[in-house]
Amino acid sequence: MTSVSRDAVAAGRENGITVIPGSCPNQFLSPHFGHAMMRGLWQQSGI
Repeated sequence: MTSVSRDAVAAGRENGITVIPGSCPNQFLSPHFGHAMMRGLWQQSGI
């Protein structure tokens, strides 16, 4: 189960917004230790 809305993803992309479905924006904006760690794990795993 996911909280990603397919309609919201499509609307964002149609309007030129970079959409990263399934990821928390805090992993990319101003991450604290936990979010930075998750971002590193996703990058290493190729997700």
